[in-house]
Amino acid sequence: MKKIFKIVIVFAILLPLFIAPQDVGAKTVRDLVNELEALERAKREAEREVQLTEAEINSTHNQIKNISNEIDLAHKNIVETEREIEELGENIVSKDKEIKEIMNFLQLSNGESAYLEYAFGAKDFTDFIYRVAISEQLANYNSNLIDEFNSLIVQNNNKIEELEKKTVALDNKQESLKVQVDRLGNSLSELEEVGLSVDEEIKAQQQLVRHYRENLKCELDEPIATCGRRLPPGTAFYRPVAHGVITSNYGMRWHPTRGVYTMHGGVDIGTIWSSNVPIYATAPGRVENIIHRTECGGTMVFLNHIVNGSNYTSVYMHLYRVNVSMGDIVTHNTQIGVMGGDRGLTPWDLCTTGLHLHFEISRGHHGNLTNSHTSRRVNPRNLVNFPAGRGWFTSRTIRY
Repeated sequence: MKKIFKIVIVFAILLPLFIAPQDVGAKTVRDLVNELEALERAKREAEREVQLTEAEINSTHNQIKNISNEIDLAHKNIVETEREIEELGENIVSKDKEIKEIMNFLQLSNGESAYLEYAFGAKDFTDFIYRVAISEQLANYNSNLIDEFNSLIVQNNNKIEELEKKTVALDNKQESLKVQVDRLGNSLSELEEVGLSVDEEIKAQQQLVRHYRENLKCELDEPIATCGRRLPPGTAFYRPVAHGVITSNYGMRWHPTRGVYTMHGGVDIGTIWSSNVPIYATAPGRVENIIHRTECGGTMVFLNHIVNGSNYTSVYMHLYRVNVSMGDIVTHNTQIGVMGGDRGLTPWDLCTTGLHLHFEISRGHHGNLTNSHTSRRVNPRNLVNFPAGRGWFTSRTIRY
C-alpha cells in the first residue's frame, strides 16, 4: 500500500514534465532594437560592398538547402519525440487508474493481509483453494502493474531528456545557418522566393519597435511574449484556409517570376474560388506585425503563438485585404484577411502569378522577414496536417 502511494506521489511530481517547456531565452524588445540596428548596418555595408558573384550565390543556395534539410529533419524528430512523450503520459495515467481500481476492489488496508482475509473466508476447502489462486493472480498482476508504471516513468524521463538534446541540436543548426548568411554579408531574404528589400525590412522593423515601445509601453528587456497582453496558449495548428489545395511545397524550387532557383520557405495554398477567400489564424495568438504592399510578397501578416508550450510565428503573404490590427488577440476562428496574389487585384505584388496564400511558420517570436525569422523556419507540414503531395482539403481540421 505504502509502495503504491509513493509511486502515485512520484507521478504527481513528474506530471508537469509532460508539458513541453517554454523556449529559453525569450526575445525581448531590446532584441528587436538590435535587429533593427543590424539591418541598418547591413544596408550601409551593402552600399559599400560588391554584390556576390553568381557562383557564390549558387554556393550559398546549396549550403542553405543542406542546412535547411537538416533543420527540417531535426524538427520532425522533435515533433515525433513530443508525440511519444504524450503517449507515454497517457499510458502512465492509465496504469495509475488501473492500480487504484485494484486497490478499491480489494479494499487493501495494510499490505497484502487483505488477500489472506479473503482466502481464509472460504466456506470449504475447495473454495479455499480457489480463493488462494485468485489472490495470487491478483497480487502478481498488481505487482506487474507497479513495475510497468515505474518503467513508463523511466521511459518518459528518457524521452524528455532526448527531446531537450534534439532541441539544442536544432537550435545549433539554425544558428549555423544564420552565421553562414551573416559571414557572406548578405541578407538571407535576398536568396528567398519572397522577401523584402532592405528599405522595406528597416521600415517594418521600425514599425515593430515603435509598436512595442509606444503603443504597448514595453521596457527594453521585457519579453515580447508577455509584454502588453499575454499570448493565449494553444494545442494545435489548423489549416489557414477552409477549402484549398497545396500548389507548392516547402524547399528549393524554380522561381516562377525571377527565373532562378530559390528557397521556398513555406507552402502555397490555392483555391477554386476567384475572390473573397477568407484567411484564418492557424492558432490562437497575437498580431505581431502587418506589412503593406511589398513588391515581393504583397501584404503580410505576422502572428505570434504559444502552442504546446513552445513559441512560434506564422506568416501570411499575398493578402488582398487585412481584417486585423497590430496587437489584436486572435483565435482559430479569427479571419485575419482575404486571399490575394492575383496581379489584377494586387498589381504591386510582383512575385506572384495567381491567387494564392503563401504560408510560413518559424520557431520563436518574430515580426519581420529578417535572418532571425528565416533561419528558424520549419516546414509547415511538420505542424499542420495538410494532405500529402498537392492534395485538396475541404475543411480546416479533418485529418488526412
